[in-house]
Amino acid sequence: MLLVVIFSWEVSTRFFRDRTEHMTDVLFGLAAFFISIPWNFQYAIPNTKRTINVLNYIDTQYLGTQGVFAAILISGCAVWLYNKLMQRNFTIKLPDSVPPAVAQSFSSLIPGSITLGVFIILTGISTACTGKTMPALFLSIL
Repeated sequence: MLLVVIFSWEVSTRFFRDRTEHMTDVLFGLAAFFISIPWNFQYAIPNTKRTINVLNYIDTQYLGTQGVFAAILISGCAVWLYNKLMQRNFTIKLPDSVPPAVAQSFSSLIPGSITLGVFIILTGISTACTGKTMPALFLSIL
């Protein structure tokens, strides 16, 4: 997870220097990574041959070294896509009477939703076609 934060920050500050809110890019990189990792897994009970299906919990194996490659790809792509959408002005324009901090948070709403929607769709396609989430697919390809 730390790699997602650092890589998102670096991509944002190096390639999109004109942006002032680099922390927003980091949050969208983290969100895309959390969308992509598996939220169910099988737990093998020690000293037995039984397994339990665990649902609605993060499979922590991709938060460590097995998720490094996926963390770099997913966070970098999320930051790039979000910033490209921001540059094309897919934003909500509010009147001048709205305070700048509020207007800025609304300006990232549509690009952020599109970015996260893309990763929801990619994760769904990956799971439907291969039976693996994106980090597991990247790991098997690598």
